[in-house]
Amino acid sequence: MANIKSAKKRILVTETKTARNKAIKSKVKTYVKKVETAVEKKDVEAARKQGCLPQKYLRKKDLSFNKSC
Repeated sequence: MANIKSAKKRILVTETKTARNKAIKSKVKTYVKKVETAVEKKDVEAARKQGCLPQKYLRKKDLSFNKSC
């Protein structure tokens, strides 16, 4: 365990960022699975609707634009 105040703070910040990244990663995986199932069912409209990731991920710089569409 860290003894220095700044090291303790970094541990807390790292835990927070890790939790946020894990949540985003699972949401993206779910989104991709929805698109893949729509493609397998040959549902063009649903696949197009789910085709691009929501813009909120792009605004927060979680993903690059090229990875989203």
